[in-house]
Formats: sequence, C-alpha cells, structure tokens
Amino acid sequence: MFRKGFVTLAFASWLGITQAAAEWDAIKNFIHAAYFSDSCRQQAESFGITGTSSASTLFAEFSALAQRVNAGGDKLNLQRDGCVNPAILLINVLRANGIDAELVFASRSARSAANDASKKIDRVLVFVPELDLYLDPAASPGKQAVLDQITRETMRRVHIAGPSVSGRDGACRDTCMRDYSPLSHIGPRIKTEVIRNR
Repeated sequence: MFRKGFVTLAFASWLGITQAAAEWDAIKNFIHAAYFSDSCRQQAESFGITGTSSASTLFAEFSALAQRVNAGGDKLNLQRDGCVNPAILLINVLRANGIDAELVFASRSARSAANDASKKIDRVLVFVPELDLYLDPAASPGKQAVLDQITRETMRRVHIAGPSVSGRDGACRDTCMRDYSPLSHIGPRIKTEVIRNR
C-alpha cells in the first residue's frame, strides 16, 4: 500500500536515523488505521456519531463520548496505535461524515538541526482543513483554539493526508505528507511529498 522506502527516508530525515526504524511500524499502523482500514472505519461508525457535515459538531460529540467512555473505566486512550487511538477514531468519524482530516505527528524538539538525535514524536493530533484547526482528541472543545496556536508556534508537524473524501480542489488524491516548521518571523517552512499507494 505504501512505498515503505520513501516514507522511511522521509521520516528518517525528521526523526533522525536512530529512531526512524523504531518509529516506522507505529507510523505505518497509524496511517493504515486512519485511511485504509475497514475495521477501524466500522468501529468509528459504531459509536453513532453521524448525521451532520459540521466538523465542530462532530468533534463536540466525539469529545463527549470520549469523556463518558474514560469515566466508565474503559480508557479510550490507553493504546498508542490501532483503531482505538483517539486521533484515529476522530479521523474515521470525520471521514465517515465526508470531512477530510489529516493525521499529524508533532514534535517540540525537531526544529531544523538535521543531526539532532533527540527528535521524537511528542503528540498525535488531527488537522481539519475545513476548520484550519489542529484538534487534540485528549482536550476539551473549549481548549482547542489555544492548543492550535501553541501547536503552530512551537511544534514541528508532519501531516499525513489520505485520499480526499470531500473532493476539494487541491486535496490529496493519494497519500500526501507535508512537513511544517514552527512559526517564526519568516513564517512556516512547508515541504510536501506525495506517497503513491500501490
């Protein structure tokens, strides 16, 4: 499905060679679960969060569900990967309702030093192009605007966009990877790569 060599190289330049091999399997599982897994899509649909084309409303319903599940002791966010990861569930909920969403790997330590061995993924977020907003499934809807600003200003982000469900112009037709640097006085650095699905 993915050109493993290309994606591994792309992440190797971001994470540092020592971590790239260790992180690849988790990254591959996240991408598959977010965009290509029928069982993850069915699990997200089983929560019954449907019937609106408003990303904000869907996120509010998702957050309320996550709070109820976590309060019940099931801990929706216990696993690092797979269908039950909150970011993966949220992406599948949004896409099931016709809204594009991007999987985001964010790092506080990854600035621009190519030889920085401390680079790592600190957060897994969801970016919704329709809202131009980063969403953190672990935080309440009222905190999202502040978290979005902090993410843009202080974190380097790698976006993985799966095939578009909305049909927007300029949306990803395959699987795209975009690398964003933190905001600075000259603005973000953006690098885009297309990963052909095979």
